[in-house]
Parts: sequence; structure tokens; C-alpha cells
Amino acid sequence: MRDKLKKPLFVLLNFVSGFAIFLILPGALAIALNTTHSAGNNPDGRFVSPIGWFILAGLLLFLISLWIINVQYARGGREKRRFLFILILAFLLGAVLAAILHHFCF
Repeated sequence: MRDKLKKPLFVLLNFVSGFAIFLILPGALAIALNTTHSAGNNPDGRFVSPIGWFILAGLLLFLISLWIINVQYARGGREKRRFLFILILAFLLGAVLAAILHHFCF
């Protein structure tokens, strides 16, 4: 019973994390690279730029930890490898949905 609940939660976690990461990523990149107002010199953005880099580093650490958790859970036979493929597809589906939402709404 516990495994039947764990699999959908892993799929949901991967979908939501893919959606959230790729929804936050463009804003974090704009802050980190100091391009929030324009491509020119933005002296106010120099003070906020490290926050963007910390956000990017946090997203990267979260992605690495999520990947390690997924691989450790999917270690084993053929069925678990198929489940890892489903987890990757759920993450990518969330990422694509976030990119589409970002393109049409922002």
C-alpha cells in the first residue's frame, strides 16, 4: 500500500518541481545577469545580482538532490527503470508547461 502511494507522489513532485524551476529560472537569470531594466548599465542591479546567483545555485542544488532521490528510488529491475523514465517525463512536462505559461503570460 505504501509503494502505491509513493509512486504518484514522486511523479507529482517531479512535475511540480519541473514547473516551479522553469517558472523561476528566467527571473533568476535576469536578476543574476543584471538585465532586469535593459541590456545596458544598471547600477542598482549590481546590489541585487548576488541574490539571483544564490537563487540559481539553490535551483541547481535542488535539481541535483531530486535526481539523486529519483535514481536511488528507481534502482533495481526493469519496472523501476521504466518508472525513472516516467519521472523524467513528468519533470519535462512540468518544464514545458512552465515555458508555455511564461511565454503567453509574461
